[in-house]
Amino acid sequence: MRLEFLGHGLHKDHTNTVGHYLIETFKNSDYDTFIGFSAFTKMSGLNSIKPELVLAKKNFKSLKFYLGIVRKGTSREALKFLIDNEIETYIFCTSDEIMFHPKIYYFEGKHNNRFILGSSNLTSYGLFHNIEASTFIEFSKNDQQGLKYTRQFNKYFSPIIDATDKNVEKLTNEVLQ
Repeated sequence: MRLEFLGHGLHKDHTNTVGHYLIETFKNSDYDTFIGFSAFTKMSGLNSIKPELVLAKKNFKSLKFYLGIVRKGTSREALKFLIDNEIETYIFCTSDEIMFHPKIYYFEGKHNNRFILGSSNLTSYGLFHNIEASTFIEFSKNDQQGLKYTRQFNKYFSPIIDATDKNVEKLTNEVLQ
């Protein structure tokens, strides 16, 4: 198992960012499945990883986003980009005071699985510039602790991933209107 602390924004080193790890993983031919959770999504974040995201859309067997929808949190432009590029996206929207707030980027591959979890929203500042902290976890398909972690993740988020939660809706042009 590989475990790393990702921190950026506090020091001048900009190579340890969540954005760089997303870019690297989208280009890595070992990976073919992606699930991304973000509380806030802006076009600036998508533009920061756009070439790699478009490449992953072509090469991955599954590429999905689950995004929070709150005023001034997620931009209409970003949602429209995801629709126009046929990137499967689900929104979590509620009138309750409870907010969809996870920031999790999960990749499955032929040999390894990879999680990036922390404070980085899908915005350019969240991925590259803000003072952020995240954890990078990578483990082989045989790593029992990693597989347990994946099962726990899938079990906890299954109502969202399966879109059975009443607050989850597949993003379409009609929904965007």
